[in-house]
Amino acid sequence: MKEEIQPSTLSRQIVKTGRDLDAEVARLLGWANVEPDCYTPIGKELCGDDPEGTGGFNRTGRKIVPRYSERIEAAMQVVERLINAPFRYRVLTDQGGDHKSVLVEIKRISGDAWIYIARVEAETLPLAICRAALSAVDSQ
Repeated sequence: MKEEIQPSTLSRQIVKTGRDLDAEVARLLGWANVEPDCYTPIGKELCGDDPEGTGGFNRTGRKIVPRYSERIEAAMQVVERLINAPFRYRVLTDQGGDHKSVLVEIKRISGDAWIYIARVEAETLPLAICRAALSAVDSQ
C-alpha cells in the first residue's frame, strides 16, 4: 500500500497547551461536563464526569481530568483511543544538538493509499500526541 501526503487534507494545527488542551482531549475521550475551576480536595482543578463512571472525589462523581498533555501515562490513553479508531500513527524524534522535538504523524486509509491527516511537532511526546489526536479527529 502506498503512502501519500496531501497537505490539503491536513487539519488545522492545534496550538493549545496545558489544561486547555487537556480539557479538549478529555472531551475527545468521552468526558462530560468538563469544567476548569471546580473545587476538589486539592483546590481548584480541571474536572469532569469520567466516561467510565468510576466514582470521584465527591458525591457528584466528578474526577480530576488527567494531565494528558504533560504525563506520558495519561497520553497513552489517547494512543489507545487512536489504536481503536481507523487511524495509524507514527512517532519520530529529533534530538540533535540543542534542538529536541517529537513529530507525531497520523494517517488513515483512503482507497489503496494511506493519507496523512495530522502531522504535529512539539517539545514533548505527550504534547505531540494530544495535538495530533485532536487534529486527526478535527479533520474527519
